[in-house]
Amino acid sequence: SIPNFEELPCTAATRAIVSSKNRFLNILPIDATRVILSLLNDDPSTDYINGNYISGYKCPNKFIATQGPKPDTCEDLWRMIWELKIKSIVMLTNVIEGASRMTKCHQYWPELGQTITYGSYCITCIDIISIGDYDKRYFQLAKINTTGDISSPSSSSIIPIDDAVSLSTISSIHDEQQSRLIIQYHYTQWKDMDVPSDSHTLLHLIHEVNEQTNSEQYPIVVHCTAGVGRTGTYIAIDAMIDKIKQEGKIDIYNFVLQMRRERSLMVQTVRQYVFIYRSLLEYYLYGNTRIEANKFRSTYTNLKKNKQNLLILEYNKLLLLPVENVSQRDAYLSDNIDRNRHPQIVPYDRNRVCLSRILGHPYINASFVEGYSHDCSFIITQDPLSETIHEFWRMFIEHDSNCIVQLHTINDSSPKCPIYYPNDFDTTMKIGSTTLLKLIQKELIQEKMIIREFCLTDTREALSKTIYHFEYLLPISTNDEFENGQCFPSILTNSLFDFIGYINKRQHTTNHDRYITVHCGNGGPSCSIFCMCVILLDQLKNEHAVDIFQRVRALQRQRIAMITSLTQYEYLYEMILKFLEESFDLAASKSSPSLNNSINTTGDISSPSSSSIIPIDDAVSLSTISSIHDEQQSRLIIQYH
Repeated sequence: SIPNFEELPCTAATRAIVSSKNRFLNILPIDATRVILSLLNDDPSTDYINGNYISGYKCPNKFIATQGPKPDTCEDLWRMIWELKIKSIVMLTNVIEGASRMTKCHQYWPELGQTITYGSYCITCIDIISIGDYDKRYFQLAKINTTGDISSPSSSSIIPIDDAVSLSTISSIHDEQQSRLIIQYHYTQWKDMDVPSDSHTLLHLIHEVNEQTNSEQYPIVVHCTAGVGRTGTYIAIDAMIDKIKQEGKIDIYNFVLQMRRERSLMVQTVRQYVFIYRSLLEYYLYGNTRIEANKFRSTYTNLKKNKQNLLILEYNKLLLLPVENVSQRDAYLSDNIDRNRHPQIVPYDRNRVCLSRILGHPYINASFVEGYSHDCSFIITQDPLSETIHEFWRMFIEHDSNCIVQLHTINDSSPKCPIYYPNDFDTTMKIGSTTLLKLIQKELIQEKMIIREFCLTDTREALSKTIYHFEYLLPISTNDEFENGQCFPSILTNSLFDFIGYINKRQHTTNHDRYITVHCGNGGPSCSIFCMCVILLDQLKNEHAVDIFQRVRALQRQRIAMITSLTQYEYLYEMILKFLEESFDLAASKSSPSLNNSINTTGDISSPSSSSIIPIDDAVSLSTISSIHDEQQSRLIIQYH
């Protein structure tokens, strides 16, 4: 086991006057590395915060590891950020976590467009950008002067970059002693004493924080709840990545040992320690497979034209690390086995959809699958069998889904999907003893899709909900028909973009549930192609980049038979290229906000990033601002509303 160095003195933290500032009595800052704030009014308690300097790889004091603020320590946190000229905060906990809804950290920041004051510090949230598993919040931190006034520039949610006064404000913001830009990176998918389900989004977060925080802007504040478990894990991965880059090797044990000399209990659990190894293995095996939108065509071309065909090598890398926790015991129980269309395409136990035993059979061949963001995920399932129609509709009563996507598949040898819904307006279909289904609306669009609206009623609970049903009439290939000209990408993608656009429109104009239920013959490759298209387009819209490899890998860990051939994998690249070349606007197709860049003749985006705010804290962004009027492919438009 790794020593905790509990003998190292923490005398400053055990003083009675600061004991209330500690979240946990056994997690205290070591004296030798503790963060010391300036003394206010000769009050000896004001120099204290529960935080320690932690060194990175050959980088002393790169981080400050601290606890999640309590209501009475929020001012201390912001004072530390101000006094040490900190630019970046990495938050690895949620405010409230777990079934018991325990508070893990006080919300020390305001909501978007609002301002909050802690003592002498005024914080305004000027923007928030959601990037999959984490959110980036941009804060304007201002110090209130002795007269009680805030001498910061305007805290408008965007900076009006078209007048000289504002431009001078931007350029001088680092020199302005009374106002600064702070970025918080809030990773939301990491439970206390646990590890994330996936490494790649955390690795991307570490990469982005380091990209946007230069050495002159250290230390980086990292906190979770106690400031040791998740915080220590994050810092260890960051440091070992730097060691790999410089030396081609790792030494996790000795680095954790070093951290614990600076703050006790860093990396709290065996699972967190193992997760460090797994994350670094993924980094070593896969590297960075994320592709910026403006480099997509050239990257894809290079992957295909290389003599070794790097695209094949990339696809084969999907097999390097086996899927963990692959028990499918429930699917093969004697009562359940005949409810699977395909004997091998069945859900993993860990994420299968479970039904109540009270009203019928508890098993359905369906899996919960994460989407790009956690408020829009999927249930992937097979076409209902005649004997499982009741369970299919019960799934919508018992789980958070009100949208169905029905796909048709070429060369699927399984039995044909039965008609599991009423097709006439004047009929009500009774399903089981307690479920009624009635058709409300039906619309055929361009011979490509049918959109239906049903009213689903549970008579036992007197509960009704609206179900939106989207049937895609063009069959999606699951084998090698792409290569033979059937459903060739140029034909399939246009209609698929339209189809996704209609679904997005419905999801954004109604009170949608979390899950979109997607079904095809055996609940395999066709579902995976559709879900991957949605996930990748969402990523492209939010990040102006895609990571096809990691997104496919994440999907394959959640259900068997997801993207099962190189042809299907290559189609995803073709789909993204098609989107970029033709500048499909999913917002114009009645969906969520999309890429609003002009597209040049090479299919690459030649405009600067259309992030909802301009990150004015790095030189690249400043150069983007200054060149924005000269760039023929990008223009500044001002709306006076």
